[in-house]
Amino acid sequence: MCCLLQREAAAALGISTDTYINWEKDRTHPTVAQFRPVVQFLGYDPTPEPTTLAERLEAKRRALGATFDQVAQHLGWDRATLFRYVRGIWRMKPDRQAVLEEFLAAPLADLCAVRGLPKRRR
Repeated sequence: MCCLLQREAAAALGISTDTYINWEKDRTHPTVAQFRPVVQFLGYDPTPEPTTLAERLEAKRRALGATFDQVAQHLGWDRATLFRYVRGIWRMKPDRQAVLEEFLAAPLADLCAVRGLPKRRR
């Protein structure tokens, strides 16, 4: 990985050189779908350890390569409900909190079906 040209690193990640440069200059950030190759390329997850519920869910989504809608569907919730829970707009009942915590604690291998769900509900 040492001394790679931007175009070589971009090719290894499966993205355009322009996309790579935008990431490097902090103009844009990898999408969830692009993040797994970044972790594989680097050999580690460069993001800080998540502490809040929103950060924990984002980290799980990144590791899984799943969209927010796919997670909501997996949980049996609509995206607005999940958004309000994660942002603290609504308070979660203990049973819902348990469902979300179970999802967050589940091994990735047990959640592969989540990526097969539709990316956006129609």
